[in-house]
Amino acid sequence: MGVKMWQGISSKFRALLISPLITLTFGYILGFDLKQMIALSAFVITVLGAFLYWQYKLIIAFASIVIIFTMGIIDVETFIKSAEFNIILFLVAISILVAPLKRVGFFRWFSTMILSICKFNFKWFLLPMSFAAMLFACLMGEVSSIIFMSTIILEVAEYFEFNPTLSLLLIMMATNIGSSGTALGNPVGLIIAFEAGLKFTEFLRWSMPIGILSIIILYWYFTWRRKDHISSIQSAINRVISERGVVVDLTSLIGDLRKFAVATMIFIFTIIGVASHGYWENVLGLEDGTMLLSFGFLGAAIALTLYRDEAKEIVEKEVDWWSLLFITFILGETGALKYTGVTSKLASIIMNLTGGNELSLFTLVSIFTFSISPFIDNISVVATLTPIVLSIKAHMNVYPVWWIMLISACYAGNLTPLGAAANIIALGQLNSMGINVELKEWIRECTIPTIIVHGIGFILLLTQFFLL
Repeated sequence: MGVKMWQGISSKFRALLISPLITLTFGYILGFDLKQMIALSAFVITVLGAFLYWQYKLIIAFASIVIIFTMGIIDVETFIKSAEFNIILFLVAISILVAPLKRVGFFRWFSTMILSICKFNFKWFLLPMSFAAMLFACLMGEVSSIIFMSTIILEVAEYFEFNPTLSLLLIMMATNIGSSGTALGNPVGLIIAFEAGLKFTEFLRWSMPIGILSIIILYWYFTWRRKDHISSIQSAINRVISERGVVVDLTSLIGDLRKFAVATMIFIFTIIGVASHGYWENVLGLEDGTMLLSFGFLGAAIALTLYRDEAKEIVEKEVDWWSLLFITFILGETGALKYTGVTSKLASIIMNLTGGNELSLFTLVSIFTFSISPFIDNISVVATLTPIVLSIKAHMNVYPVWWIMLISACYAGNLTPLGAAANIIALGQLNSMGINVELKEWIRECTIPTIIVHGIGFILLLTQFFLL
């Protein structure tokens, strides 16, 4: 009877049930203590559960949190601190900031303008969109960028009546790659810049050129591999144009010109503030991130003032609370891994294999960061590796390691749906449209180009630091 019941269970659910046993065995072999094994098992349940049952990810996350609380793995205070509510609150502020732009038709106007410049050729439209995703990620962070860019893609898809999934995946990958271009693009960059004492110009020298080349390669790969898909979208665009006429009067897409102008100025003001938050923090003597949140909150406040009669509706409906709560749980659980010493132990095992060789350290950090970050939040991975690298600094040159760590952590975000906050937000927006991206589809579309661009980045840094 037991065998029949087991056979009657779906393969996905069987994998979810077995995963804690495999994790416990793996932890025991590596010498983890009981709390470390439980923390790792709970995290694996959440990650694998989200992979296999995306629509139920929050339910599974709730259950995993109960496990780590009741087993005494982490206390509430540490969990809250690990959950990085500053990131969550910033996401809320940006979501509110974007709402007025959606209401005044800014995204449809912007996308139609780019389409017009590209003569309504969708293939060429994707090129400036990919670079725009990179640019916005560099200036205002991956999260703000994906909220902005995904809204544009979804607006275009709705207007021209095509499935936006693959196009959004391309923009999302460009966003994660672009987040390595400056220290503002990703919390990972901020951690490395602060701990290693890296300057803004150094990012422009080492990571930005690799990012630009990676976007070109990513775009070429996508348009080559998915030329039939692009052709079908082009047909849909041509059909809508023939039915509705070519939109040449861009002002016709704007409902209220005054609100359009005000909403646009609010957005530009906020982006400039976000991009320059470090300067204001230094001038005012504030802690890092204070003005980042302040500019986000100020932009949200002004945006809600513009639509004060609809403020409650905007906060309730325009903020993706489902995805944000899941991000909170993921960050909290990765905090449990760090709190119990799981990530430190894994990192130490890898580092001990270098044998004091700079090239070996460079390679192992790349492999470790690139392979672990898609499953264990890259912020935790980098935060754990950083003090270890700093301790090695007294014995060897670790300057190249900072850059391969940055690129590996940011690029690896494209390998899994949970690899980066931008992924969760993009998938959440697709889900709100009734579109679910299966894990096999994600792997098919994102894995190969991610490995290619990361490999090129690795070779370029290796050549510059060790061969020239």
